[in-house]
Amino acid sequence: MTRIERIYIIGSDGSPIVKIGRSSNLERRLPTLQTGSHLPLHVLWTCAGDSSLESYLHRYFAARCTQGEWFDFGSEDPIHAVKTAIKARPSVIQLPPAPLPEAPAPPDAIRMEEQISARFATEEEAARWSVPVRTALLVIERTYYDPEGAVLEFSTTARLHGGYDLSFIPDDEWLNSQMFA
Repeated sequence: MTRIERIYIIGSDGSPIVKIGRSSNLERRLPTLQTGSHLPLHVLWTCAGDSSLESYLHRYFAARCTQGEWFDFGSEDPIHAVKTAIKARPSVIQLPPAPLPEAPAPPDAIRMEEQISARFATEEEAARWSVPVRTALLVIERTYYDPEGAVLEFSTTARLHGGYDLSFIPDDEWLNSQMFA
């Protein structure tokens, strides 16, 4: 199972210096950072994100960098500052390097329609897939039809910029809301 990478802010209570980093396993990452700190460290905030978001945040806060991935926010709240920086991120979609795998068709399907789009995650998609709004996605929507033209199945597969697949088969209520909207 592929783990989703997380962007994190780690710091100590009362200290303006925090680490902005990325990990797919924060439970193991925090203790490795703790060995190098005399102050108790805590995960202050996380969101789904890949290396491009981490690099963007490091560039955005370069003037505050104390060493490596550690940043001094002085009297400013680092969580608020990072959230603001993410919202200000330029709207550039970079497509993933490889195509998505083909999903098997239902056995009685005679026709499939496929729509492919590169876009940012909507609020609904962000909630469904636990990713930040404005996450770059490559989305494939497939609709399968029976011989009478009725919809047999509707599926959506999305790939994050970093290459992780996010798939779901919607329930009937969601499908009807999309077909009859």
